[in-house]
Amino acid sequence: MNKKGLYFWVEMIFLVIVFILIFANLPRSADNFINVKDRNDLGNFGFSTLRSLDNIGTLDNATNDTDFSATNFTVLSSYIRGSFPSTIEIDIEYFNGTHCRSEFGSMLSSCGNFTKAADTIRVDYTMAKMVNATTMHLYMRRIF
Repeated sequence: MNKKGLYFWVEMIFLVIVFILIFANLPRSADNFINVKDRNDLGNFGFSTLRSLDNIGTLDNATNDTDFSATNFTVLSSYIRGSFPSTIEIDIEYFNGTHCRSEFGSMLSSCGNFTKAADTIRVDYTMAKMVNATTMHLYMRRIF
C-alpha cells in the first residue's frame, strides 16, 4: 500500500513537470512573431533599396572611386535618405576596412559609436565596384 502511494506522488510530480515544460515553451504572444517579421522586412527593404541605388549607378555617381574621403557625402546622404519613406529613421556610416566615417564624411573613432534605440536594425551593404570596397552601415528603425 505504501508503494502505491509513492507511485501516485511520483506520477503527480511528473505531470506537474510536463505541464510546466509545455506552458513555458508556448509562444508568449503573436506580437513577437509580428515584430520579428517586421524587423526582417525592414532589413530586406533597406538592403534592396541600397542595391537598387547601386544598380542604377546612383552610388557610383556620388562616390569617388579612388579616394573615398573626396566623396560628396551630402549628395550621397540625400540620395539614400530620399529613397526611404519618412516613417523610417536612418543613420548612415561608412567603413572602408581601416576606419569609419559618419554620414557627413567626418572620421569616427569606432563604428556604431552613437546611441541607437533597441528596435534599431543594421543593414550592411558593400559597394564593391570601388577600388577599395566600402561597406555602408545603415541603421534603421520605424517611427510611427
